[in-house]
Amino acid sequence: MVLSDVRYAVRRIARTPVASLAAIAVLALGIAANTTMFGVLHAVLLRPLPYPAPDRLVRIWEQQPRRDIARDRAAPQNVADWRDQNHSFDSIGYWAAFRGANEFNLVGPQGSERVRGAYASASLFRVLGVGPRLGRTLYAQDDEMERNPVVVLSDRLWQRRFRGDPEIVGKTLTVDSYARIDYTIVGVMPPGLDYPNDSEMWLPAGFMGLRDVDLKRRDVPWFSVLARMRPGMTVEQAQADVQALQQRIAADAKDPDISPSVVLQLLQDESMGTVKPALFLLQGTVLFVLLIACANVANLLLANAAARHREIAVRAAMGAGRARVFWQLLVESVVRALAAGALGVLLAMWGMSLVRRFGPDTIPRLAGTELNGPVLLFTLGVSLLAAVLFGLAPALHLVRGELTDHLREGSRGSTTGVGHTRIRNGLLVAEVALTLILLVGAGLLLQSLYKLQRIDMGFTPEQLLTAKLDMSSSTYSPSGRPGPNRPQDFTKRVLERLDAMPGVRAAAADLLPPAGSIMRTVAIQGRAVQSKADMPSVLVRAVTSNYFDVMDVPLKKGRAFTDNDTEAMPSVVIINDAFARRHFANVDPLGQRLDLQAGTRRPDDTRPIVFSEIVGIVGDVRNTGANEEPKPEVYAPYYQWAWNQATLVMRTATTPSSLGSALRIEVHRMNPDQPIPNVQSMGQILGTLHAEPRFRTLLVGLFGAIALILATIGIYGVLDYGVTQRTHEIGVRLALGASSETVRRMVVRQALRLVAIGVVIGLIGAALLSRLMSTLLFNVSPLDPPTFVGAAVFLIGLAWLAVFYPARRAASLDPMLALRHE
Repeated sequence: MVLSDVRYAVRRIARTPVASLAAIAVLALGIAANTTMFGVLHAVLLRPLPYPAPDRLVRIWEQQPRRDIARDRAAPQNVADWRDQNHSFDSIGYWAAFRGANEFNLVGPQGSERVRGAYASASLFRVLGVGPRLGRTLYAQDDEMERNPVVVLSDRLWQRRFRGDPEIVGKTLTVDSYARIDYTIVGVMPPGLDYPNDSEMWLPAGFMGLRDVDLKRRDVPWFSVLARMRPGMTVEQAQADVQALQQRIAADAKDPDISPSVVLQLLQDESMGTVKPALFLLQGTVLFVLLIACANVANLLLANAAARHREIAVRAAMGAGRARVFWQLLVESVVRALAAGALGVLLAMWGMSLVRRFGPDTIPRLAGTELNGPVLLFTLGVSLLAAVLFGLAPALHLVRGELTDHLREGSRGSTTGVGHTRIRNGLLVAEVALTLILLVGAGLLLQSLYKLQRIDMGFTPEQLLTAKLDMSSSTYSPSGRPGPNRPQDFTKRVLERLDAMPGVRAAAADLLPPAGSIMRTVAIQGRAVQSKADMPSVLVRAVTSNYFDVMDVPLKKGRAFTDNDTEAMPSVVIINDAFARRHFANVDPLGQRLDLQAGTRRPDDTRPIVFSEIVGIVGDVRNTGANEEPKPEVYAPYYQWAWNQATLVMRTATTPSSLGSALRIEVHRMNPDQPIPNVQSMGQILGTLHAEPRFRTLLVGLFGAIALILATIGIYGVLDYGVTQRTHEIGVRLALGASSETVRRMVVRQALRLVAIGVVIGLIGAALLSRLMSTLLFNVSPLDPPTFVGAAVFLIGLAWLAVFYPARRAASLDPMLALRHE
């Protein structure tokens, strides 16, 4: 019986090809949007991590409540105690997370290549539950400095650098970062494994000793920690276990600077980053689009329902019961929906390819968006849901009342009742309300993005080019130590070359990229504190003397750095406005002195304290992100703050990107062993910071535009059909003396009344739902009046345009022809 019903449904749909194709196309848009977004949601949030029992993997963070730090890395000795004394984990792994510990210089015949990697504990692979593709992983004894150094490669690095050599195990890989070492390759991991931080190789954690890392300290957060809980253990139980352990550690140490608390987080949750609210917002948006599409199709079917009354009556007269007729109508809706679903899948494949291509790299696992089994099942479910949503009202309308009554009505199969009109009007109101909610959401996000991109960063980003230099190779002297080839000397020579390069107005150097800083605890001379937690936490940067001029950062007070501020001269610093406001509210900061090493100094440290005098105050720069308020910041002279890295900043007279190749060539000419610098314009850097809000704004705007088009078509269709149904009534009004203008106003007034009801409901719905967007907005209230009013006015204006033609047609009817209309 089901097959015969399906065949009949296909024949019935084929009799009205134009209307059927229109309904399928409208539904396909809504289904494609939902399928695409669910594909993203599944790839980023729902798909399990590619490890055995991923629900047992947790990150462990220290907390620093006195410094307002909710999640901090862990101190080395604390991690060792967690590993040895916990009762909740099968194993604990860790890796170095301090600055510069996740990038390495690989030396080869074609020069040095900069790759990402990790100083990882041997237990990390056991925690992840992943074995090697070739060879072995790290052993615990590999951490001993006296043993031969070994390295494990990712599949990606093995394929790229060694062309998948099956005999790679046992060969040598030279790493030249802070010391030149030949590592023996002992294994290759399977494809897809790049944890943590897109790593392409893993070195033994014990070799961090080469970086002067003291693995016995409890007061410095150097490690990131991953643990695998025992079967049956919950996050809450493990949290209580490690919390009690850490409290004992802090109490025994009697050091107020040792963190007394920890927090655990499932790795699955941590891998989502901050995108979870945005993705659920987008999924809700496309659901609204589907509802609008269903309302459109339901109205279309209701318009055709009158023509089917006689057919339904004949079927009833031949013995078909009400349930049988309802079932047949529902089968027709399912056939339409499945056809729309098939077309929607094709559109979704194209949509997912666009998401993979243009989606921001900051969204984790977005590249894994694909049309797989769970996504297809979702599409099937959405299609069946749509069939019920758009098919229920027309089906109920057709089987309501006495089915055989229409046989007695002769040819007047077009007669419709008040209930029919109310249903259509209700669907129209719902369309308008849902569309307005989407318009308000898109407007809020658009305003937020506009303000985010227009915010004053504290410097002028136009015509700025940046290039990151890494001077950690053995060709340079260690940072802060005398030698024949100091990193700061190389930086100085590079700057001199750049200043002479055509197209470069001025060049400067910064210790860090413009979007990053080192957080340090500093001490203010003369201010007594009980512990390091009472000292100011500030962002520290090291810059050359002309940095503020190149970046166009204003000097508010005092002096800027000069070329005489070298390591042979007294130590000086410049602070920003935020630092001055917070820590020197009632005194003049100039002349005050800071200890920049206070946060890293141990109680038994015998090094003399070096205070740096504050000689200037500069404007605030949003170095931690455009959506965050400027933080207290300290600038030190680059040549007094030795380091093995630097970021070049150039103010150009031409398009910044045109100088990228010339800069790389110049640096390579000066030192062929120098890794090729990572060159980016400031526009590219800021674009990356804005990538996520721009992506979600674009999608919500696109879906809002689709909803607007569907709503406009729906308004026009309902009103045009209404005019057709009221042709006889309008003819009577015209025959009795009503003017064309009166008829036109009547149609417009009745239509806009429905639109106004939808707008009111939409405004209430938007006011309730927009609060869910508050975390995604920047400098925009979720109840922003101009956005709400503007969206309502725009929708009403568009509705008036949709009403215009049906109203004009009604006003131009010939009374005599209209009176003869049935």
